[in-house]
Amino acid sequence: MLRMSKSEVRWAVNIAKWKPCGVDWAKALSLIQENEQERICRFTFKRDAKASLVGRLMLHKLIRETLKIPNEVIHFERTEKGKPFLPKLALPFHFNVSHQGAYTVVAASSSTELLGVDVMRIDVERFEEEAKLQDFFYTMRRQFTGREWTNIRNGDRKEQLKNFYRHWCLKESYVKAVGVGIGMNLLSLDFNVSQPLTGIVTSTLLEINGKLEDSWKFEEQLLDEEHCVCVALKSGNSVPQPFQLVQLDDLLLPCTELPSHNQWAADFEAKEEEPQIWR
Repeated sequence: MLRMSKSEVRWAVNIAKWKPCGVDWAKALSLIQENEQERICRFTFKRDAKASLVGRLMLHKLIRETLKIPNEVIHFERTEKGKPFLPKLALPFHFNVSHQGAYTVVAASSSTELLGVDVMRIDVERFEEEAKLQDFFYTMRRQFTGREWTNIRNGDRKEQLKNFYRHWCLKESYVKAVGVGIGMNLLSLDFNVSQPLTGIVTSTLLEINGKLEDSWKFEEQLLDEEHCVCVALKSGNSVPQPFQLVQLDDLLLPCTELPSHNQWAADFEAKEEEPQIWR
């Protein structure tokens, strides 16, 4: 059974490997509250619906095991910016969820003031042509400082893309931690990356508008060769943790199922897995 280790959780689920039939999908969906069921069912593609549902199931398991409460009493609400919270339960930790590419991840800590997590797929296949890569970098140029661009443009095409998504992951983890959303000026965030992304990297520093923010710590690591993840933490004394790969069965059992709807299975079966991208 998965437990919080030293008040820290770093969980990842490979949603690309989950291929539920309609019945299995409906069973998993029945484990969360009705308004969240409706939100997830509005996704057009299976990939996005699975990512969102798995994130919610991970949070349910985290809260059940921490507070020792039954699944059916866990009821989330959302802030104006869409961040989930539990209005009637006092949690001994901060948590955050992210999904992109093949993974959904959850990070939680009881020893920090703020926490954000972000996962990014290092999309090398999308930029096999040099012209596409240069156009992409040109479009994104205003989101990064001169120092960051120097780090990003170091190495061959694959290494540059890895550097780019690493820096983007850093920025998104911070933005999610502070809860600013799209109103944040990303150019004000200047990350000083000094180590290659091997193991768990905690040496990256953040300056905001030229001022070193030494109360912030960033845990960077690779989930695999195609996905990087970063946890942003403010203050506290959390110990860096490797992300633990979680199997879906660990999220589903044992649970008390909430009321379900028969139409869910048919609706899910009718969805495409993901959008068809013409290159």
